[in-house]
Amino acid sequence: MTYQPRSIARMVKDEQQLIGEMVSQLKTTLNQVPENAEFHNWKVAFLLQLRDFMNQLQKHFDLEEDSVFIEEIIRLAPHHKTTLDRFLKAHQDLIEQLESIIGDLKNAQAREALTARQIPNRLFSLMQQVLEHETEERRLLQEVYYQEFGAAD
Repeated sequence: MTYQPRSIARMVKDEQQLIGEMVSQLKTTLNQVPENAEFHNWKVAFLLQLRDFMNQLQKHFDLEEDSVFIEEIIRLAPHHKTTLDRFLKAHQDLIEQLESIIGDLKNAQAREALTARQIPNRLFSLMQQVLEHETEERRLLQEVYYQEFGAAD
């Protein structure tokens, strides 16, 4: 199936909303860390939730990177190429940070290990970075498509 740039832009927008919802769910789970007796079960469930989040991020980034989406933005607004390059670099950095957090969480054997490894702080920071990144991308989409077609999607 071949996607048109505007349909990809709509898909990206929909995925950005899903990512925002997933971030909200992760924050809720992270704020409900149980005492050590229940920690292991919580950790396993949270690891699965983080893996789902990472998978969704990777799919979202793949859609942006491996489609005509980037090419179309460069065609419509070549002056944004540097911004797009920064976004692509951020994709890799965000995934690497998340992989590191997941690895440290896997090694945590008790609630106290989360704090010792700075897992909550790192994860909250990562989630904020993801939301800011997606906001910047959304602004770029709105600007480029508004200029080209006279109205943002």
